[in-house]
Amino acid sequence: MIKFLAVVSLSALNLAAQFPGGGSATATLRGRVQTDEIVVEPYNVELRSVSDPMGTHRGFTNSMGEFQIQGVAEGEYQLTISDRLGRPILQQLVHADSSGIPIDVRLPSKSGSAAPAGSVSFASLSHKVPRKAQHAFDAAEKARKRGDDDAWSRHLQEALAIDPQFAPAHNDLGTYYMRHNMFDLALAELDQAAALDSGAASVQINRAGCLAQMGRLDEAEIAARRAIQLNGGSPRARYTLGLVLANLRKLPGEAVDNLLGASDAYPGARLVAAQILLNSGHASDARKQLSRYLQTCSGQNCKSVQRSLDRLNSTQ
Repeated sequence: MIKFLAVVSLSALNLAAQFPGGGSATATLRGRVQTDEIVVEPYNVELRSVSDPMGTHRGFTNSMGEFQIQGVAEGEYQLTISDRLGRPILQQLVHADSSGIPIDVRLPSKSGSAAPAGSVSFASLSHKVPRKAQHAFDAAEKARKRGDDDAWSRHLQEALAIDPQFAPAHNDLGTYYMRHNMFDLALAELDQAAALDSGAASVQINRAGCLAQMGRLDEAEIAARRAIQLNGGSPRARYTLGLVLANLRKLPGEAVDNLLGASDAYPGARLVAAQILLNSGHASDARKQLSRYLQTCSGQNCKSVQRSLDRLNSTQ
């Protein structure tokens, strides 16, 4: 599962997935959520277009786990399944078309918790955090893990009231604001975290994602490159830089190199790389990346990617 809390997702950066065969027709997207767990409440279903930031559709599953969303334009979407509290359980790319073939979504047996919102660098370790501030920070982390966003925010603000120089708390509060689409507030917290701890790659990655969400892609590139300088071996940093460059439509070779360098950790990076290669006139290499992705994918997303690959093959 990809969460913006931990990485930059495709939906965050509006990369157009314009594989051959797309169109402007609308369709009714049907699907079913399958899980091994007992379901007592409906799931939230969200479709977000990867090419149109306003192209978002929402719905709910019925008692059988089925959902139906009407008026969906043909194209590529990020499908997000969340619980009743809005906590994402699964995200995957899907292709909407007029075929009427339902989407089968298989949830993991146990919902994974989000990756830690921030890492700790030397500057953070060298800063002596008051015990009460640390306790509040720990309480915030527990609240985040159980999906209580109100308590998550409240405890982080409590920690910062005690210790305004607590860089990880600023970073985590920034990720909270990002999750709730309050990007101005998020950037203020992340800038403060960066000022207090200039060596934290995770802060720069979060800054890059926040700036990209705000449409400030040139600044996002600077932050992503700073993250690479701090931790060039981080797949998350490379994935972020690759996505930012892709959305800037610049340096396609560097973008592809970074995306493929992160693809073991983030297989969806191959799909973005394939789009860049296709736009650059390298259809054969694009087909190779889609084929590589299909070797390890599972579920309905495989079908949508296979259809994209079939369309590419048909244009040879």
